[in-house]
Amino acid sequence: RILWEVWDPIGVNQISPARDEYSTYVNGVFELLVNGASDAAIAQHLLAIVIDRMELTGATIQDMQPTVAALRAISLPS
Repeated sequence: RILWEVWDPIGVNQISPARDEYSTYVNGVFELLVNGASDAAIAQHLLAIVIDRMELTGATIQDMQPTVAALRAISLPS
């Protein structure tokens, strides 16, 4: 949900049929979180998706910070 509501680099979160647009990225982000990755590593991972996979330009590491903060607020299993 956070990738859809907060991250949304291609701006589709107002289009209900596109709700699963970012689902392929969830496992990678989850792995980083449960393995104790730093905020910087998570932000870099998200930025790499935006630049390398989505081929978007103009995004910065700072643009990923709200998403990283929202991800950190998740209660993860121990």
